[in-house]
Amino acid sequence: DRMALAGATNSASGQTVSLTSHSATLAMDLGTATDTSGTLGLSGAELNTITTGLLKLTSTGDVGISGAASAASAGVLHITSGGMISGGGTITHGHLTLSAGAGQSLTANINSANFAAAADGDIQISNSAAAAIATTVDGVVGVQSTAGGVTLVMTTADGLLTSNTAIAGANFVSIQADRMAL
Repeated sequence: DRMALAGATNSASGQTVSLTSHSATLAMDLGTATDTSGTLGLSGAELNTITTGLLKLTSTGDVGISGAASAASAGVLHITSGGMISGGGTITHGHLTLSAGAGQSLTANINSANFAAAADGDIQISNSAAAAIATTVDGVVGVQSTAGGVTLVMTTADGLLTSNTAIAGANFVSIQADRMAL
């Protein structure tokens, strides 16, 4: 239920490294080096020690984003929560997938050129990079909420949002960007 990643963790090309807690429903906090009671904390520095094709961070509880987090040496970063995903920190990664649990919402600040997201509840993503919504990243197609709405905000000036796949919300879809190619 605690990890201190300082040395290199490497997998063969095209393989997967998975990090998850031992205890059921333990929350995960990304962007912090502190493991508080009931939470597995993983800092950006710890995540950057991992070299792999796919890095899966999985929590059966909530996933918080309290600070800056990246995984620069992972080809794809997939964050999966049994609960909600939320927080004021920023996740930076070129190929990012976010998946929230059943009936849960997803609220994230990201800096990603290629991303996908799925949730039953509302999805709210603010992206500070020109971005393409991915056709499929690790099994998640586009940005889809099965029981809530979708809000996408490109926060960079002249930010371009491109998509050739589904952006779907059961209640609504709201997109704010200076340029769009949908």
